[in-house]
Amino acid sequence: MNNLVVDSANQSKLHEIVLSEINKQGGKISFRDFMDICLYYPEFGYYQTNSEKTGKHGDFYTAPNVSKVFGEVIADYIYSLWIELQEPENFSIVEFGAGKGQLAYSIIEQLQNYTQLNNSFTYYIIDASSSFQKQQKQLLTNKSVKWVVDIEEIGQPITGCILSNELLDAFPIHWVRYHNNNLQEKYVAYDELENQFEIIYKQASKELEEYFAMQNVDLFEGQEAEVNLMALNWLEKCATALTKGYILTIDYGYLAEELYAPHRKLGTLLCYYRHTVNNSPLERIGRQDITSHVNFTQLMRWGEQLGLDTIAYTTQQQFLIEQGILTKLSNDVALNPFDQAYKRNASIKQLIMPTAMGEAFKVLILKKVN
Repeated sequence: MNNLVVDSANQSKLHEIVLSEINKQGGKISFRDFMDICLYYPEFGYYQTNSEKTGKHGDFYTAPNVSKVFGEVIADYIYSLWIELQEPENFSIVEFGAGKGQLAYSIIEQLQNYTQLNNSFTYYIIDASSSFQKQQKQLLTNKSVKWVVDIEEIGQPITGCILSNELLDAFPIHWVRYHNNNLQEKYVAYDELENQFEIIYKQASKELEEYFAMQNVDLFEGQEAEVNLMALNWLEKCATALTKGYILTIDYGYLAEELYAPHRKLGTLLCYYRHTVNNSPLERIGRQDITSHVNFTQLMRWGEQLGLDTIAYTTQQQFLIEQGILTKLSNDVALNPFDQAYKRNASIKQLIMPTAMGEAFKVLILKKVN
């Protein structure tokens, strides 16, 4: 059976699942719950199917797809963190949302160059995608990696680094708009006449209203925005599990002032399908990724309340350059685009160029000291 037939069958199943949930909930479900079903529903959700998601034959690229140098630089930085923590004998690296496992592979390979640390660290992966887990376990067969369902399963206080790359942007979000001096939340219903899903609105909860008030954000008439409350739950779990160490978050997003600026009238929610972008999340359910930009102000403020200090907030470009990525460029490069050194240099440039990944992606580093 070809992939197109499988995708169509999965979409039909997921359509029935969403419709059933709408009926159970009295005719509507929050967009947050709709997005959760579309992305993570067992067997049929986007991240649970076996379809190709990242890379050339997928829907989007991630930095580990572009170059293993990304992982090498992260590994070098993790080594420096180990030194700062006075070289603990039990050092944990916990990666959330590890994708195909390429980042983990590059990090572990590079850390093997540091003999002392190589004998001291344990690498954990936590991933909600059963599809990605299969690929990770194939790639990392000969690596010392432990897969756990959640961070609590590690079962011991963590000293080390909690790492995520393009994780928070895929968390299900509450989708809101400001209309007639009221904050309204988007819900998904089903139009029987048109035989399709539709967006309807209801008064937003007090929790969502307080979210904007806490950040001194005033939406204007007609403005749409996203609220990622799941990120708080994630950060709280990380802060609780971490006794001493760092939380390194890499994702695309902005500070609140920019994220909710007037020129972002329609918010940042986007869908990715076969390297094309659209803003139609009610279509191709289960067959396309749904994302929204990360609010880094939110993370820093929540982090402070959880006992975490902000060490750095910068662009991916600046972070990688500061960590020495330019030293990994080859000086002796042929003009042949098929030459390996040429390809390596080109991939490094893609990671740091402002017009590629360099400016769009941000790096947030939080620290906890016991």
